[in-house]
Amino acid sequence: ATFGADLLFCLSIVFLTISFALFGTFSGSLSESKEMPVGYNSSVFPTYLYDPMNVDVYDVSRSVWGGFAMMLVLLVWGSTCAVYFAPADLGIGLVSTIIV
Repeated sequence: ATFGADLLFCLSIVFLTISFALFGTFSGSLSESKEMPVGYNSSVFPTYLYDPMNVDVYDVSRSVWGGFAMMLVLLVWGSTCAVYFAPADLGIGLVSTIIV
């Protein structure tokens, strides 16, 4: 039984749905307040937000992991498109966009 849907379309819907869910996790906690600057370190993790109103530091490493997971899902999506579908330029363009 075929549904008339292309495999590329179905895979794209799956990868984009997962990516948007991970982006929501990433952007939800990092945009809590405009007065809360992100603390940078010499390494990527742990990542903290400083709240000057409460004079407290919050660990937001879980949200940053969500951002990295989103980029990984999009990288896998682009690699899948480059390997399995005829115009390899589509997958190569997706992979190079994520890497940059």
